[in-house]
Amino acid sequence: MFAMLTVAAELTGANLSDKTRIWLYASVASIVANVIALLLVRLADVYALVVALLLMGVGPVLGYAVATQAVGRGRSIVAMILGALASVLGVIVAATTLLRFLPGVNQLIVQVGPILEPFLWPVLVGVTLRTVSVGKCVLWSIIAHFVGFLVVTLLVIPVLGQNPTWVQIAFLVWGTIWGLGVSYALSR
Repeated sequence: MFAMLTVAAELTGANLSDKTRIWLYASVASIVANVIALLLVRLADVYALVVALLLMGVGPVLGYAVATQAVGRGRSIVAMILGALASVLGVIVAATTLLRFLPGVNQLIVQVGPILEPFLWPVLVGVTLRTVSVGKCVLWSIIAHFVGFLVVTLLVIPVLGQNPTWVQIAFLVWGTIWGLGVSYALSR
């Protein structure tokens, strides 16, 4: 699939720089991972949701590794594992917001959880990969979270209304926007 992207770009006369190729590959891998994650989320199973979140975390790093020809090297494998775990941990930490209504839940975790969620993936992946700036990863992750939230809030929810599949579509839209944002950060 990635070879087809490169050939298609060359046939159109486009001269892909390294940064553009990294962004293109990471974006496509992120979109593919998000579509597979959407199919898994539709199963409405906890295990499928965990696998979907793992895929969302691996997608951009896998595309980065393919673009830099580092698939199978130590740091890229560690970055993929950390990216996958960070996406699952980030959602678990963000989900603690819902727990504030339960008695006996630590209020510090509930208040700090959603703030930490956009930082987990970029920090863990950025520290692992040498050529990636942690600051840019964090910045673009925060921007992508915000833009994804706005798109879901202003476009997806009002358009789909009472359709029960809006949650899955919102998950796909938000995940794709986040993946594109962090893919851009990985390429710069």
